[in-house]
Amino acid sequence: LAVLLVSVIAAVDLAHDIQLQFDSTLERAESLRTFASDIVALTVDRQPGKSLREALRDPDLTKLLQDTMLASSAILEIAVVDPENEVLADSVLDHPLGERLPRYDNFGPAVARSTWYQKLRILYGARYYQLENPLGRPGAPPVLYIRVVIAPTLMRYKIMARLRENGTVALFAAIGAMCITF
Repeated sequence: LAVLLVSVIAAVDLAHDIQLQFDSTLERAESLRTFASDIVALTVDRQPGKSLREALRDPDLTKLLQDTMLASSAILEIAVVDPENEVLADSVLDHPLGERLPRYDNFGPAVARSTWYQKLRILYGARYYQLENPLGRPGAPPVLYIRVVIAPTLMRYKIMARLRENGTVALFAAIGAMCITF
């Protein structure tokens, strides 16, 4: 009975940890998306004599996007793309400007509508997700999109470290309960 109780508590704790990691990653990605949008707008506004593409090639913008991305281990990339998904600025230096960035599923619904089991499968899958923010003049179609690319598999390491810690505590609790019982 003690082992069953400890197992149920560990499973509930794992589901809770998974949900917390997904929630905190979504929150960080949303914050980074907003911050990157502000950085891009300021970069473009600061260079009124340059075309949009020239302004976005600013090395300071690339550095700021790289530094911004470091705030979360599950954020893979912050990119500025045009409506055809052409990369105009990127936090990843290996991603050449002018290439197309694929569209990924929205991370928000994966966090809000997935069960703990579906989230566990996402953690072990190879899919990327994204959050996107359109930029442009009010009432006009967007001219740019800020895209934050998320790799949920990178969250797995934090969850597994916590699971190992909890597993050790659960093991000692089960051993203690069996010693007291017998």
